[in-house]
Amino acid sequence: GYLEALREHGLPVEEELIAGGGASAEQPGYATEEMGYEGMRQLLALREPPTAVFARNDFAAFGAMNAIKRAGLRIPQDIAIVGYDDVPLASHTSPPLTTVRQPTREQGRLAAELLLRRIESREPVAREERIFACELVVRESTVGK
Repeated sequence: GYLEALREHGLPVEEELIAGGGASAEQPGYATEEMGYEGMRQLLALREPPTAVFARNDFAAFGAMNAIKRAGLRIPQDIAIVGYDDVPLASHTSPPLTTVRQPTREQGRLAAELLLRRIESREPVAREERIFACELVVRESTVGK
């Protein structure tokens, strides 16, 4: 999504702003707290560190938050941070993490329905893609109290 938005608006991709290791920026993948921590350390070492970060998932955001704090910086005053998934721990971090909530129950229901359709079909089933609406859950990692 990040790369698509840049391309749609004619903005250059600044590779040094994509950090964290693991799966490439072109391919979604899971990220750990350690990957978020190391990625944030890379970003903090830049000549002009970012003032806001969007992490691949909440766990990567937790690691990034740790790196920010260990560098003596404040969240969100110095660097705002947003995660993705809205795992239960996200509302209990310090500060609570702003994140994107996915409709996981709906995703699971549809995945099971599509799998059953494939299992029950005697013919090959065409690939389907669905887009789900997500919700931005604003907490204190992006806005002060």
